[in-house]
Amino acid sequence: MRDREKGFPSGLLTSILSSRLLNLQSPSSFTAETVNLDLFSAQLSGDKELTKECHSLLRLPSTIIALGDIEYERIGLLYEIDFIMHRRQVRIILQAMVYASMKGSSLGQFAHLTGFNFVNFVDSCQPLNPFAMRALDNTTLIRLLRWAYSTDSLLVIAEVEKFLLHESGSDLFNEYQLLHLAHRFNMPKLRMRCLSTLRSLEDMEDFKGDDNYDAQLSIMDHSLLSMRTEYLQHLETMKLAPDANFFLWDFHSGRTFEESINERYIPSEQKIEEEMEVEEDCGFGGEIVGLL
Repeated sequence: MRDREKGFPSGLLTSILSSRLLNLQSPSSFTAETVNLDLFSAQLSGDKELTKECHSLLRLPSTIIALGDIEYERIGLLYEIDFIMHRRQVRIILQAMVYASMKGSSLGQFAHLTGFNFVNFVDSCQPLNPFAMRALDNTTLIRLLRWAYSTDSLLVIAEVEKFLLHESGSDLFNEYQLLHLAHRFNMPKLRMRCLSTLRSLEDMEDFKGDDNYDAQLSIMDHSLLSMRTEYLQHLETMKLAPDANFFLWDFHSGRTFEESINERYIPSEQKIEEEMEVEEDCGFGGEIVGLL
């Protein structure tokens, strides 16, 4: 990110570091200290291009792994970087929900914290008293996902996906709602887990036989599940067993789950085309019945 004095054109070193991080290599020069020096230099000189380079790298999931959560969030707080502060606040919210679930206490009660204005975007209560206890529940998470998806806040979506993969997520949503969320907000790890039990025609028929199939899933969900069913029917007609690769294929993205997972949280320079279903395609379950 730095080393312009070594002859790197503006933006080039960021690309180099990004590539090395994505290849799971460990660049010794890439540390919280070098990132901090870059940001401080950019702030001091008003260098918007260098600031943009730093922010681009800080948006990569691999950067979080390289720096660690503590250093990553410290940098976000020090330089008031919105997308890092949003992620930090979401992590605190979700950790509180996991703790409450483990303790069997009322889901997600936490005190209003100074500088926690982001909660106003996702809070399900909106109490008049700013210091009141705020309740967190499944509706809060959906509002959070809708906000994050509409603003392309990939780091926030990634944190919510982690939470939904935790057993606490199953306490808030049934398997049909989880699958719908995985499709609607494009969460490939959650989608892969939801579909992992649907490995035969019998599994598909049992899944479709539940009332939740029509009540909680959208037309898009039904269409993607039908592709899976049709392929299994074809194999049965041909008296063939499903190839192992079939269960690794993500019909939602048209690529393998591994590719979907690796590419989902890498920011794109191009504006991401809206993927959410239009209202008429949502079916009865398009808005998660009883939750939105």
